[in-house]
Amino acid sequence: MRGVVRMILVGLNLWTYYLILLVARLFTFGSSARSMALQQWTMRRWSNGCLRILGARVEIEGKIPEPPYFLVSNDLGYVDICLLGLRVGARFVAKREVRGWPVIGRMCEAAGTLFIDRERRRDLLRMNELIAGAMEEGRGVLLFPEGTSSGGEELLPFKPSLLDLPAKQGWPVHYATIHYETPAGELPAGHFVCWWGGMPFIPHFRRLCEMRGFTARLRFGPTPVEADNRKELAARLREAMMKQFEPV
Repeated sequence: MRGVVRMILVGLNLWTYYLILLVARLFTFGSSARSMALQQWTMRRWSNGCLRILGARVEIEGKIPEPPYFLVSNDLGYVDICLLGLRVGARFVAKREVRGWPVIGRMCEAAGTLFIDRERRRDLLRMNELIAGAMEEGRGVLLFPEGTSSGGEELLPFKPSLLDLPAKQGWPVHYATIHYETPAGELPAGHFVCWWGGMPFIPHFRRLCEMRGFTARLRFGPTPVEADNRKELAARLREAMMKQFEPV
């Protein structure tokens, strides 16, 4: 019963804020500042609603960077989007497949997520232009350098391609790490909160809704990382994140 009720409430929460966003766009058309504020407000309210419905206990550690900023984080699945969306008013950079995710994909698209086709090398040039534009507008940009989600046992190797722009521009790159844990006697977070590999979405989401709850911890790094080479930048970021990374 708990799972059924939560799935219904998550769906209602999604469509409520999705429709609010679509209607409000009519009144912010032509104003990038108002459009940005609307996207951030909607994302935070929607994220807060989802996490509360799922029984998540959110813990935030460290200082959130001031925009404009370039931020990276490890990737543990679709719950990350709600956790980061709750506190980080940034434009996400996500793989193209996220757009097709049930529930999450539609809201991410409406909230201004930048989708990249990792199979096409030319798409990197388009994405770099969009990232530069977002930074010029005073927005934060957030990406997941692992390139895919994991069960949280370790940090996967970083893909340095999207770090080429901050390396060439000399931008300091901020970082954050995400950790989930479940209470004693509950299903393990690595398989029932984290979503990775070939896990089908609907069964995973149903089991997540059936759980009593879980702890979601978002920890920001103390100082940003800089390097003038993308591979060096990726290596330094991974080293810095390992120091505060907490395995699931």
